[in-house]
Amino acid sequence: MKQTARRYLAMFLALVMCIGVLPVMQIAAANETVDYVTGSNGYIYNWGIRGEKATFLSQNAKAFYSGNNTYDVLSTYAGGTSTSNAPDSKLYDALYDLMESNHSYKTSYDATRDLYQYTDCENSGKDSKAISCFYTGKAIGPTWDAGATWNREHTWPNSKGLNGDDEDDIMMLRPTDSRTNSSRGNKAYGEGSAYYDPNGASSGNLDVRGDVARIFLYVYVRWGNTEGNSEYGTVWGTNGVIESLDVLLKWMEVDPVDTWELGRNDSVESITGTRNVFVDYPEFAFLLFGEDIPENMTTPSGGSGSSGSTTPSEGTTPTEGTTPDTPSTGTTTTVSVMISDYGTANNWAETTKYSTVELDENIVVTANGGGNTGKYYNDSEWRIYQSESGYLTVTAANGTTIKSVKITYNSEKSGVLTYNGVNVTSGTIAHVNASSAEFVVGNTGSATNGQARITAIEVVYETGDQSESTPGETEPTETTPGDTTEPTPAYTISFSVYDGLTAPAAQDSKVALPYAAAPDGYSFLGWVKDPIPTKTTDKPEIFEAGTVYPATEDIKLYAVYSFVEGGTSGYTKTDIADIKSTDVVVITMTKETTTWAMSNDKGTGGTPTAVVVSTNGDALTGNIEDNVLWNISNDNGSLTIYPNGTTATWLYCTSTNNGVRVGTNSSKVFTIDAASGYLKHNGTNRYLGVYTTNPDWRCYTNTTGNTANQTLGFYVLGTGTTYYITGSACSHTFTETVKENVVDATCTEAGSYDLVVYCTGCNEEMSRETIEIPAAHTYTNGECVCGRKDIRGVNRMKALILDGVITVKATVAFMDNNKATNAIGLS
Repeated sequence: MKQTARRYLAMFLALVMCIGVLPVMQIAAANETVDYVTGSNGYIYNWGIRGEKATFLSQNAKAFYSGNNTYDVLSTYAGGTSTSNAPDSKLYDALYDLMESNHSYKTSYDATRDLYQYTDCENSGKDSKAISCFYTGKAIGPTWDAGATWNREHTWPNSKGLNGDDEDDIMMLRPTDSRTNSSRGNKAYGEGSAYYDPNGASSGNLDVRGDVARIFLYVYVRWGNTEGNSEYGTVWGTNGVIESLDVLLKWMEVDPVDTWELGRNDSVESITGTRNVFVDYPEFAFLLFGEDIPENMTTPSGGSGSSGSTTPSEGTTPTEGTTPDTPSTGTTTTVSVMISDYGTANNWAETTKYSTVELDENIVVTANGGGNTGKYYNDSEWRIYQSESGYLTVTAANGTTIKSVKITYNSEKSGVLTYNGVNVTSGTIAHVNASSAEFVVGNTGSATNGQARITAIEVVYETGDQSESTPGETEPTETTPGDTTEPTPAYTISFSVYDGLTAPAAQDSKVALPYAAAPDGYSFLGWVKDPIPTKTTDKPEIFEAGTVYPATEDIKLYAVYSFVEGGTSGYTKTDIADIKSTDVVVITMTKETTTWAMSNDKGTGGTPTAVVVSTNGDALTGNIEDNVLWNISNDNGSLTIYPNGTTATWLYCTSTNNGVRVGTNSSKVFTIDAASGYLKHNGTNRYLGVYTTNPDWRCYTNTTGNTANQTLGFYVLGTGTTYYITGSACSHTFTETVKENVVDATCTEAGSYDLVVYCTGCNEEMSRETIEIPAAHTYTNGECVCGRKDIRGVNRMKALILDGVITVKATVAFMDNNKATNAIGLS
């Protein structure tokens, strides 16, 4: 149900009473009316909701187009027939004139941070005054914190042709959280692994592809930026801003304008005077390049057809190499899972491997590969590694046919999933029509270390009366659920954990192994078949939580833990002179309150990205990704900096475009400049620092410009000896008791000792009791050091005749002389 409904006078009065201090103006419209909430400066708060389709034009949008600038007139002007001649067309000129002539106030870079409270809130700020992060929808701000948690994203990167007022245009400059901003760098938008997927930051929860396309068109026309920067001379492809015209128009269609975009257009117009015409009329995007407007595309104006129609789903055209769905009379079911939700529901632990994800009783997805494939990161990613021959298997239960699979993932190091040998980019529907499907992680480049970081999986399947599957259907493997050829018998697995902890309940062997808690100072690694009663440095064979144990009988598994002795954990700030070539190092630059780490991958155009990291004193905190880890070889102050684990490539600088690169250039030596404290590249005499606007790493001829006032830091991963142990595995049948911590008593002070019982089988301490030793004298030659006499061993026997009958013999000991004689009645 649409949340931006018509408002009438009674609702208007109620609104005024509710928000009090904020003035409200209502402008009547023939079809739709928006109640604009404004600040005292007249700026309109964004009234829209993200993801809510805009099926009407606001009254301010309608008012912007008048005279010869109505849609009916503008749409008659000829556009181009391609990207090469569209800028020379009459339509391009008319749209430029309309936006430029109304642009009365040009925002500055600093001003935008205080204007986002109007342009980038939701629902007129009634629910929250927070800003909505452009890529994720996460609530940020609105108070400016000098970039610590949020900053401003040049959706059209400065390095791709911006120069002047266009750099600071609030229409293009969007607020984002700092981590997301740094992850993009200046990478072009697009669908392949060589491009930046704008939906990746939200793990597919928020579609901003259309937003990106419409911002691109605004800058393309309003600022006449049709050729990018002088080096590449294009706005298309990897050296440009967006992959291609086809991708641009596709995104315009699959992600239609939402009310938040329309509300932002109203807000920006109230500040600058101009609007993005491609938000109000997405139809112009197609007309500008001589393309037909999609028949059922949803637009605010409804100018392209029925505005209430359903937006075409991405992937309705089969992926090359896949087979379209075949007709069927069975029951169709769509199941999907967000990895973040699945991990939370199943108590997945960070950096722990999990082999299976069950979408429902009919669909199971299995991660296959080496020791890292299937690991869970960032509370949202299930990772598959090309270097481990990693792949995903989607398997259906017996009698079920998989119709299609859509996998949403973040590509790392050019990683891409393939199905039947064809690349399947994130969010693309692969049509299967079989009982199983295998998605292999490959690489769009020549590298072999690509990753697919899975964030969501959607499967459409059928049960019941189905048409015949396509030839080439992959048969399930022996352990695949639903394979009834040779059913795997179920066994019972019980679990043993460290003393004082609660063991998981016994379970069926077909169920993935559970996670177990760890004692303080220990890390839970998984499960082992045999107990390790005494700590050892020999790493055992570990069956990780989330995997299925290959049971052949009922068995007890033991939780195995690791702990470190003789070292520190985490990354600690270290002087370069103390860093060894084997150390794992994070290289950082800090300015004010923000610290950026340097990535060890090539990034966009070979440039390492600047990744925001958190610090606490001299330590890094939070999750440190492997793409920021380095090794440093130090030869009397001459530093060679290698990506962690390799010497095949290294860090160097170029004199072109202030470039920092990871590659095989012959000039690879850096030194630390004594005067500035910056890393200096010997081959180019340039200084390494972070260009904070993007941000990314650059090499400049001095330290007073874009990288000024930064502090270099090296953080080294702590080392020590790692031990493994299972804890309470021994039955403790044989024990011995020993005294420890003995403190002798004195004449005046008590002593003590610990009485300890140890197991002789595993040397585990079973019990400990502290025994007190009373204060006592110590005698030598009949005298204590304190001067007291010793009468021990003096036997005095006296015969006392009592009543003339009884003879008494008294033995007196441990008494002083007077007490002894008095006791027997002698003087």
